[in-house]
Amino acid sequence: MKLDRKKCACLVASVLALSCTFIVPKMSAKADEPLPAEGVAAVSETEIRYTGPGATNRYDDNAATFASDISNEKIYYTDRQYTYYTTTNGVPLYTPNVDLTNSCGATGGAIIAGFYDKYYENLIPNYTSYYPATGKYKNINTTPVDNLMSELYTLMRTNVDDVGVNESDCCEGLETYVTNKGYSLSYTSIKNGSGLNMTACQNAFRNNKPILLFCDQVGVVFVDEGTGYDNITTLAVANQHIMVAYGYYQVRYYNGSTNFRTDTYFDVATGLNMNTTGWVKVDSINWLDNGYIVSIS
Repeated sequence: MKLDRKKCACLVASVLALSCTFIVPKMSAKADEPLPAEGVAAVSETEIRYTGPGATNRYDDNAATFASDISNEKIYYTDRQYTYYTTTNGVPLYTPNVDLTNSCGATGGAIIAGFYDKYYENLIPNYTSYYPATGKYKNINTTPVDNLMSELYTLMRTNVDDVGVNESDCCEGLETYVTNKGYSLSYTSIKNGSGLNMTACQNAFRNNKPILLFCDQVGVVFVDEGTGYDNITTLAVANQHIMVAYGYYQVRYYNGSTNFRTDTYFDVATGLNMNTTGWVKVDSINWLDNGYIVSIS
C-alpha cells in the first residue's frame, strides 16, 4: 500500500493553514484486487430502516462546520500483512454540486446511482458513468451528474424541514429516483445492535454492493508509508455527513512473530470537494449513526 507522499504533504499543509475546505487523502495503489462476486454467499435482504440517531439527525456539508482537527500516530513494525478488497473498480468519486447547499445526501445518492448506472445504464439519462474500455468510473461531475444531484436534492426534501436531510428522507428520495427509472432498490442495515455486522459488510463488497453511511463526527484517515513504519493521520468532520463505503481493508502489524496491532477500515467516497476518497476506521463505530447496503435490480 504505497501512498502519494506529495498529496499527503499538501493535505497537512492545507489543514495547518486552516483551509475552510475539508481535505481527505486520496489513496494510491492498493494491495489486493477485488474478490470476485461469484461463489460468495448473498447478503440477507432483511430491511431495517430509520432507527437510532439517523432517524432525527440532520446531515449537511456546510464548509463552515468542518473541523481541521488533525492527529498523527507513527506505528513501527518488522512485518505488516493486510487483507483488502473492494467493489469492482470502486465507485465514482463525485463532488458536491456547487449550486446546492447542504447536499451530502444528494451527493451520496448520486455516487450510488453512478455506481449502478454501469449495470443499469439509464439510471443517469444520456450518460455512461464509466469508461467502457477499462470499466473504471468517471470521477467527474458532468452536466448529467449535476442534474442527477439536483433531482435527488429535491426528492430528498433537502433543507425543507431543517438544514440538510435526515436518514429517512435521504433513503426514500434515492429509492423514489430509482423506482422512477424502472428499477427496484432495497436497503439492508449493517448495524447489529450497537455493533457492526462485519460479515454482512464484507459480503456486500465481495458481492459488488456499496454501503451508504450516515456519519456523526467521523474521522477520515490516510497512511503515509515509511521504511518500517506507517504514519497515520486522521482528520475530523465536526458535523453529520453522508459517505459511501466501497471497500474493506485490514492491516496487521507484527514485531517478529507477535501481532501487536490490527486496524480495520472501510474505503469511502467522501463526497467532498477535494481528495474524494479516504478511509474510516471500523474497529470502533461510535461515529456511525447507521449504514445500509444498497441493492438495485
